This record gives sequence, C-alpha cells and structure tokens, in this order.
Amino acid sequence: MRNTFLTGLFSFLLISFSGFSQVKSRLVSVDGRMVEVKTSGLEERKLMQPVVIFESGLAEDLSIWDQAFAQVSDYAPVLSYNRAGIGQSDLSSDSISISSRAHELKALLEGMKIDPPYILVGHNWGALISREFAANFSNDVMGLLYLDPITDLDNQEDLTALLTKDGLDGALLSEEYLEFLETRMNRHNPGVQKEVSAFISLLKNNQVDWESKKVEFLKSSVMIGRKADMFPMMGRLSMDSREFYKKLIAGKVDYFEEFLLDKTKTSLVLSSGSMNILPYQEPLLISSNVQNLIFSDVEFQILNAGLKLDADSYGEYLDGLVTYMPKSLITERTYNMLGYSLMRHDQYEQALVLFEKNLERYPQSANVYDSYGDGLLALGKVEEAIPYFEKAIELGTDVSHRDLELFRKNLAKSKEMLASQN
Repeated sequence: MRNTFLTGLFSFLLISFSGFSQVKSRLVSVDGRMVEVKTSGLEERKLMQPVVIFESGLAEDLSIWDQAFAQVSDYAPVLSYNRAGIGQSDLSSDSISISSRAHELKALLEGMKIDPPYILVGHNWGALISREFAANFSNDVMGLLYLDPITDLDNQEDLTALLTKDGLDGALLSEEYLEFLETRMNRHNPGVQKEVSAFISLLKNNQVDWESKKVEFLKSSVMIGRKADMFPMMGRLSMDSREFYKKLIAGKVDYFEEFLLDKTKTSLVLSSGSMNILPYQEPLLISSNVQNLIFSDVEFQILNAGLKLDADSYGEYLDGLVTYMPKSLITERTYNMLGYSLMRHDQYEQALVLFEKNLERYPQSANVYDSYGDGLLALGKVEEAIPYFEKAIELGTDVSHRDLELFRKNLAKSKEMLASQN
C-alpha cells in the first residue's frame, strides 16, 4: 500500500514536479520546533474562506503536492507541510500515532493563526490523520478528500482474510508484504523511520478502524487509483506483485462501496491513475474534487456564518464570499430564503444584512424590496420599512408580480403598525 517503496522509481519525479509550484517552502516555529510549510493565498484570505490543507502520505515530502497545490491555489488559500522528522521539519521526541500527528497539525494551525474552516486532503496514511483531525476538531472541518486511504483492509489480519478468501496463502503474503515495506523504509532518515515503525506496528496489531471515526456528517470524497502498474516488489512476494495489487484495489473498492452505501455525504471516485501515486498523476482530478467540497452546500455555509458572526462581520463575510464563490451558486432566491431562515433563528440583524446584500445585487427585483421591508419590521423599524414595501409594489406592478397582493398586504400591515404606535 505504500508510495514510499516507489522511491527509486519516482525520485526523478520529485525533482521534475518541483517546477510546477513557484511557491517556496519556509520554516515556521511552532512550540519551539521548526516546521517546513508551503502556503499560498493566506494573506488575501477572506473571512471564513476555507483553507485547503494537504496531508502527505507515509514518509512523503510536501513536494508531492506541487501540481495539486498550484492548481488549488488558483481559487483557494492552501497549506502543505512536512510532519515532524520529515523534510526540514525538526524531529520530535514524542511518540508517533495517528492521534499525535492530528494534534501536531492542530498546533501548527494555531501557531500560524490559520483559523477554520479547513478542507483536508489526505493521502494514504495522511487520510487517517485527516480523519482523526476531523473527528477531534469537527467544528473546524468543512470537508475531506481521501486519496487511496489506509483502511481496516490494510490490517494484517484483514489482509490475510482477503487473500485467503481467494485461495491464496494469505498469512504468508501479508507477512511478506509488511516485511517488504518495513525493509524498504530502512533507507530513510531517523524521523521517517520513526513514522514508518508506528505505521507498521499499527497494521501488525490490526489497529486501523476506519468506522470508529464518526465524521460522515461532513462532506467528503474517497478517491481510489485503479491501476495496478506498481513498482515490482523485487521478488519479495510469493505471487506476482501486480496481481497482488489488483486484489488489494478490488478489496478497497468493495470495502468503500459497502461502507458508503448509506453515507449520503460521501462520494466514491474511481480514478484511472495508479494506486498510491495519485498526487503525481491526478492533480486535476484532485483539484476538481476540492472545488466540489468548497462550492457544495453553499446555502449551509451562508446560514452557518450568519449564526456564528455578528452583523458587521457577517457583512464582511458576504462581501468576501462573492469574490471566490461562483455567481451561479448565489442567487437572489438563495439569499432571500436564507434571510428568512436566519429570522427563524432570531438572527434578525444578520438577516437584514443578507437582505441588504440581495438588494444591492438585484436593485430591480420587487421581491428583495419586500424582503428588506420584512427585515426592518422584524427589528421594529416600521417607519423605515414602509418605503421598501411601496417600492416592491411599484416594481411588482410593472411586471405583474405573482406576489403583488402580498406586497400590498405587507404595506397595509406596516401602516397599521405605525398608526398604532402614534
């Protein structure tokens, strides 16, 4: 399952692909330890605009994301980084686990003052870290993209069962496979070796439990590379390595097809790329899936921001939103409907801000004037509301608006309320 054992085959790619990203990595200090990061767009980030975070696979350097980083940075703030002991990031004395790596990311984000929300993109082992982060800090995460994720199927016990079911010596093959991975990692530096040892121990002790992390309420995608044209394992297996990978890929697809059957927030993407080298082969597909995570559920994003922010901050949020969200997703109807939703949540000032932004965008719409009048009435600003109802009637009469009678009733009601106050 490891991209790391492809080091010899793809070392030239690490050099070639570095030219795709003009952004240079830098070192930042987090709790007295230096961490290598690469960022783009953080200085220009709008209020509550999601930041895309790339979480590399086992022993992988941040440079594997260069192509995807460059594409995603065209429309979103982006961060990639090297975990402790990888690249130029200082080695940590702490023991390594999925949980410790997730908290390491949390410390980095807090140290760099990068506020949520986040879109997490995790590759194999990095997918486990992303999932752990989302489970621990669910309010910080807006979406997840898993690339060839490590699952229960990678546990030695589960892998043995999968291969045995096909009439193979599953116990022998799974043992050979893990031994190959562990041996291959001996070429790496001590920091990488430390992470590899933690990973191998996880699989040997059958401790990967994908379903234990309840994050299915978050929008997510699972991407699996279907090609089995992997680097041969140098005769280390008792069967052809490509046939071995075919079985592994088929098992993963079956696992997620069953697991995701009732998970309406998660989609499964089968890529024509090769298993475990999707960051190299599928940057465009990765980018399009990230876009889907950012741009989907826009109505929820707008409503959620209205429930969290004060009126002034909400106005700032909406002004920023239109700079990166496709116009086709923010319609007059969307703002109007969400404004009334905010009123039902007693967020009257935020609702009025939303109605006002709608009025600025659609100054010839009778409906937005009527809605703005409703917003003023909800705040007790009866006299201020009357001219807006009158304007709604004027514009509605010109186009024979279907709600013209409603506009008239609202005007009559507001005049009665004003009269009763005098």
